[in-house]
Amino acid sequence: MKLSIFTRPSLALRTAVVTVSIVVVCMALLGTYASKHLRASMERTTGEQQMSVVSFAASGIDLALAERMQSLAVLADLVGSDLMADPVALQQFLELRP
Repeated sequence: MKLSIFTRPSLALRTAVVTVSIVVVCMALLGTYASKHLRASMERTTGEQQMSVVSFAASGIDLALAERMQSLAVLADLVGSDLMADPVALQQFLELRP
């Protein structure tokens, strides 16, 4: 039996090569799909977490601002027209309040 480089491979070898090639291509496609899907899922989850943190911080700021506005409204009710006419007395009145 003469072996040569140009001899045609057997049917079993060709079938095995085609099967392995198909499996490798399918694995590569599946890996690419999983990678893209996981990236999209991670971006969505990160966005939701960032929105949650920002909403929590904004609610804290809103509460603090509302408290300060309420304090200013109470203080404005305490200031009469006689204090508004006297800047020195108004300054002393305001400095006594926290």
